[in-house]
Amino acid sequence: MVLVAGITACRGEGPAEEPVATDPLTASVDDPTSAAAATVDPASAIPDDFPLAADWPPRPGEPGYLGLQGPDRELPAIDHQPCDVVAADPAFRDRRRADWGDVEDDRSRQLTVYRSEQDAEEALQAIIEVYRHCPERFDGPSWVGYVLQQTSYGDASWSVTATETFDGYRTSYLGVRHLVRVGQAVLVTVDHNEGGFGPPGSLEENVARPVAEARDVIDAMCVFSTTGC
Repeated sequence: MVLVAGITACRGEGPAEEPVATDPLTASVDDPTSAAAATVDPASAIPDDFPLAADWPPRPGEPGYLGLQGPDRELPAIDHQPCDVVAADPAFRDRRRADWGDVEDDRSRQLTVYRSEQDAEEALQAIIEVYRHCPERFDGPSWVGYVLQQTSYGDASWSVTATETFDGYRTSYLGVRHLVRVGQAVLVTVDHNEGGFGPPGSLEENVARPVAEARDVIDAMCVFSTTGC
């Protein structure tokens, strides 16, 4: 009995622990293999089927108006020089633009892919700065004021609203620019129309409309981000 007890004591170190399975969905983000799997190479060129003109009218413009032009790489770049100071534009990999022209309705969208997220952010901030340092512009009896507002689209975004007075009276002119960065790409939308004067709340709605219409464009910009789509 003593011998048996001794053998039992030698063997008895408790039951072996069973291996614990790791759930890949709840694995720590500090795991380098998980982090690598979550990172993708962003696109360096704009795909041919990128929906830059999404949600614009499918019909042609009225007689004498161009309607849809592009998207293509041949249209000139959108300029940003409210006070004759051109925004700095870092070297980029690809750029496409689309325009829509109709009666009192001019729209443009430009998508630019930069070499890095830092370059894309610098391009965005450069545009913001030229408007920040030019809050108003006078041209004879015409006065145009610019209002900057940070918005919540993509990784970073701003709106620039331009309204006009003529001889001290508010006109119906409205110019709206939306700037949206996703990863290494920056989308610029520019709209000129007669939405600057109307019932209470209409100005805010008219400012928000162009970027709301561009939601499919912004969603598709995920291909230019390291997190992918």
